[in-house]
Amino acid sequence: YEVVEEEKIPGSRVRFKLKLTEAAIAGRLDETFNEFGKSVRLPGFRPGKAPKNLVRRQFEGPAREETVKRLVGRLT
Repeated sequence: YEVVEEEKIPGSRVRFKLKLTEAAIAGRLDETFNEFGKSVRLPGFRPGKAPKNLVRRQFEGPAREETVKRLVGRLT
């Protein structure tokens, strides 16, 4: 990650704007898809048994958001 902007806000806090590389996200994204695959329900499949490519297609956005939250959470 790269710190793009740093802003001091009231309450002795600092707000950072970070830039994450696609390479940093890609490795963690696979982990997130594996976790999603264990818990999501898709029509025609038992819970946790849906093929990874269907899980990826259906939950690309939420998985990417969750991955970024996890990466940023580790940085703070």
